Amino acid sequence: MGIAPKPEALKPAPAMTPWLKLEPMRLTDMKSRNSAWAISQREGKNLQAWWVEQMLTTKTPFLERMTLFWHNHFTSSIQKTLQPSLLHQQNLLFRRYALGSFAELLQAIARDPAMLMYLDGHQNNKNQPNENFARELLELFTIGRGHYRETDVKAATQAFTGWRVDHQTGKFVIRTDEHTEGAVTFLGKTGHFKGDDIVKLLLAHPRTAERLTEKFWLAFVSNRPDPALIGTWAQQLRQSNYDIKGLMRTVLNSEAFWASANRGTLVKSPVELVLGTVRMLPYPRESTQEMLNLCRLLGQELFDPPNVKGWAGGNIGSVPKPYWYAMLTFPNCHAVI
Repeated sequence: MGIAPKPEALKPAPAMTPWLKLEPMRLTDMKSRNSAWAISQREGKNLQAWWVEQMLTTKTPFLERMTLFWHNHFTSSIQKTLQPSLLHQQNLLFRRYALGSFAELLQAIARDPAMLMYLDGHQNNKNQPNENFARELLELFTIGRGHYRETDVKAATQAFTGWRVDHQTGKFVIRTDEHTEGAVTFLGKTGHFKGDDIVKLLLAHPRTAERLTEKFWLAFVSNRPDPALIGTWAQQLRQSNYDIKGLMRTVLNSEAFWASANRGTLVKSPVELVLGTVRMLPYPRESTQEMLNLCRLLGQELFDPPNVKGWAGGNIGSVPKPYWYAMLTFPNCHAVI
């Protein structure tokens, strides 16, 4: 339920080192850490190339676009996790729910090992609570600033204590002995909440649907959201149990999407620009590594966002990259093709 069907076979995943050989809790000496870092960087480049090749050859490019959308919403990076294999699994998770239920995707991402590593959720226990995941869950993934208090962050942190990554397998586990018991008050409701309860309360909050709808508007319609339409679409989204396919159908069939005033208001991300151009134009393509390097110069490396907020995007004035301006000014330059 709520899971997008697999449209085609993916390209084979690149070879990646097993979790145990890179598991950071076991790497106690500097030599081992440096070796693990070098391995993760090399395999990370292979993983980037894997996705680029998938984008270039896929018969369902919109699925790739949606996977990229979720990759930028629920960010995780190779530099922080040092685990390309976990990033690959996360990418498959985004594909699985790309046009499915956001409610189910949010529940799944809270258990995702790459996310737990990236936001230090794997370190959150009753003796040493870590607020990073709980804070970003509220601030970036759901309701946003101004709609929660610090006490809500602390309550959510307590609810997620004991959610770990197994040191032997790299899989998600719940350590009940590391969970903080006791009632907490979260968004005005009091109870003995676990992590899943926090997610459900956030999904029930009207602001979650509104922020997600706003993000879809900014990604697919224009840089000027219509508050009235956002409110209507967000209500429909909640009533559908966060059905992303239904939201996309509403967006793409709306008058706002087709309005002349909203044309030409969005700036493509470097990945969209470079790979989209290569797919459209009948010119010999550059090598995969050259395209990856070009995307890096333009400010976007797959699996390596600049921070937890992801790639900001926006209008031309908000993207101060000299290479970016060059690409916009000279669309026929050799680097594009």
